[in-house]
Amino acid sequence: MPSSSPRCIPHFVWVQRLLALCLISFPGYSSAGIAEFNAAAQAGDYVAAARETASAWESYDKSRDSAVTIAREFAFVNYLAGDFEAAAGFIAHLVDDGALTARDDQPLTSRVLAALAQWRVDASEDNRRSLLQRLQERAADPSVDNITLLAAEELYNDDWMQGRTSEVAASASQAIEFFDRTDGLFLVHKRRAQLIANAADFITSRSDSSYVRFGEVHNAIVADVDSEIDESQRQALIPLKWIAQAWAFAAASYFNSLDARAGTEDDYEGPNPVIESSKFGHFYENANVGSDLPLCDFQLEGRVNYPSSAVWRGLVGAVIFKMDVDERGRGSNVSILASVPAGNFGDSVLKAESRFRITALKGEDTDACQLQRKDQVAIVRFAIR
Repeated sequence: MPSSSPRCIPHFVWVQRLLALCLISFPGYSSAGIAEFNAAAQAGDYVAAARETASAWESYDKSRDSAVTIAREFAFVNYLAGDFEAAAGFIAHLVDDGALTARDDQPLTSRVLAALAQWRVDASEDNRRSLLQRLQERAADPSVDNITLLAAEELYNDDWMQGRTSEVAASASQAIEFFDRTDGLFLVHKRRAQLIANAADFITSRSDSSYVRFGEVHNAIVADVDSEIDESQRQALIPLKWIAQAWAFAAASYFNSLDARAGTEDDYEGPNPVIESSKFGHFYENANVGSDLPLCDFQLEGRVNYPSSAVWRGLVGAVIFKMDVDERGRGSNVSILASVPAGNFGDSVLKAESRFRITALKGEDTDACQLQRKDQVAIVRFAIR
């Protein structure tokens, strides 16, 4: 049975900065451009590597078994360099009965890359469906590879960015299945795909279940961060925690807005997600201050305007931000942690920085506690009333 570990993925990396390519090295054989290709690919300079592929391929002995690997890797590096037509040309040698005599050892992967390149050349709905079909066919093989991981992520990302929310469930689910095969190396990618899939489901269904799942994804990310030993992966997970939490608050604003517009004073009474905290203070739960006094419980004051752009009119949303607070409760150094579903909501929060102030809750002994703090997390919800 093929290994379930990804081919040539030695360590977690961002897909967009891939990839530790299976560099081409054949003792006793040299071809113009191969050494230069390898050097550029090792350095992560895919544009320079792609420049070497035409001359290297022209002088390469196409009768060799290794020509299959060469064609696929040259296609892939041209794709990473943004030359989708060149990528399509190289991979055609494997999928279109080209002049190669050797048998393709990864035909399903080659078809994925061919469909991916063609979709980038012509982003038609037919080509999108073809790519999804090739990914589904690839899923029948329990292994995984860099090409498939990249294709799956790019497809669901494009569905999300183009507003094809009804299509995201299928494409993101396919990506999650492939990320699950990487033994945790692509955990950040998996969690993001889960979050986007659930956001798309909430947008299309407005269901209680998708609202609750925001909490489940959030809590899975918190657990990942608390248990993760790879610092780079932990730092990549942290922003997703805030996005998941912001979506949960945005969903709550939606349900409460429905009640308000229905003329009732009651808030949403359906199931609510549980939002768990880090056991190790990874998310600013313990604000850093310069005094031994405990922090006052507080309420946030400060008017934030709904975005003026008509593009966002009628949306509910949430912004999570952090700020420093002086001894008088005045906020400064506002930094946005998450803004959903629109970045304009975060812009409105930044514009309101000078108006932010925290005040101690009624009953707090302000001589025994302090307002001053650093990196205080706060939330602004945008609702339609």
